[in-house]
Amino acid sequence: MNPIDYYRPYYPRFSNAEYQRRYRLVREQMAAHGIDCLVVTGSPGMNAELMADVHWLSNWNHTAAPGFVVFPYHGDPSLYFGLVTYRSNAGQRSVIEDVRPGTSVARRIHELGLGSGTIGIVGSFPHEVLAELKEDAPQARVVSAGEWFGEIRRVRSAEEIEWLRKGARFADIGLEAMIKAIRPGVTERQLYAATMHAVFDAGGQFCFQWLGSTPMATPLMAYPTQAPSDRVIEKGDIIITEIAASYEWYAGQINRYVAVGQEPPEEYRRLHQHTVQLVKDVCASLKPGAVAAEVARAAEPLLKAGYHLEVMAIGRPTGGSTPPVLPVTPPGEFFQRPFLQDETVMVLPLTYKEPDRLGLFLGDLVLVTPEGGKSLHGYPLEEFRVV
Repeated sequence: MNPIDYYRPYYPRFSNAEYQRRYRLVREQMAAHGIDCLVVTGSPGMNAELMADVHWLSNWNHTAAPGFVVFPYHGDPSLYFGLVTYRSNAGQRSVIEDVRPGTSVARRIHELGLGSGTIGIVGSFPHEVLAELKEDAPQARVVSAGEWFGEIRRVRSAEEIEWLRKGARFADIGLEAMIKAIRPGVTERQLYAATMHAVFDAGGQFCFQWLGSTPMATPLMAYPTQAPSDRVIEKGDIIITEIAASYEWYAGQINRYVAVGQEPPEEYRRLHQHTVQLVKDVCASLKPGAVAAEVARAAEPLLKAGYHLEVMAIGRPTGGSTPPVLPVTPPGEFFQRPFLQDETVMVLPLTYKEPDRLGLFLGDLVLVTPEGGKSLHGYPLEEFRVV
């Protein structure tokens, strides 16, 4: 048995029917837009989020190297990966049989006989690769296909929703592990390590964690930091965190806060009550057909109570191209686009009394349904946890 066939069963993948569904949707849109071939690109980045389009077509991604899928209307697709050393693993994971190292997608365009065809581009294309394509295929018509490609990815299939539920469960596991590790004397960095270990130990993929702590009596932090510090946790602190974990890069994301050793002061309790209600109201409004401007109205009670809000909901890169929903939603066509059934949205209001001082961060990954947004997590929303 060769190495690719030996290791392939150890990497999860969707069913053949799921990939046939995706390819059918893509080719329907290619025909509608007169596109002969797509070139879909992915870039290195945190959690392979910028690889989401490549992963959706191929089941392969990487956090440290670029990738491309050449997807013709007629014929089989090809996967290009960044370094020759990735050849075996790309073959083991990819559902695309033709895997090639490098970035010379122009060569494949010519092999397909499409040097003078219409080429659709998806993703933020590296300048050098695009320049090579235009130089080697000067007769080709290069057009953007990112908008419609993102639209067909917004609605989740049943298989994708199941993977997202698994990712949400791993995020919940990480949160609970962090909470169990909290005690005066540990550092933020140690809490981060507890989260990461628990996610991997349970079989998930740790994506990221924002984590910060501050005294509740004299708060100096409204939003968790993007890197844990060596600050030592003390009684009377509040710990605010955002945790993302995935099953095969289909991520759940949960935002919570914990009081250490004592009940939170009245100002925190009041803000907590308003924040919980805001999350519930946002979720109640996330029905098929609703638009961002309507969802934004859920912020009115909190703002009238004298609190502030920076963001309410956002579509993750793995969940489509939904724009942020802000307290005051900007006008424009993008923000009038309706939410769709089985679209996923991260509801994550950052609420605060004073900027960079007293604030909370609460949220879940939710699924848009006719009954409103349904959390994919199993962790209580209403509880202000004290440990």
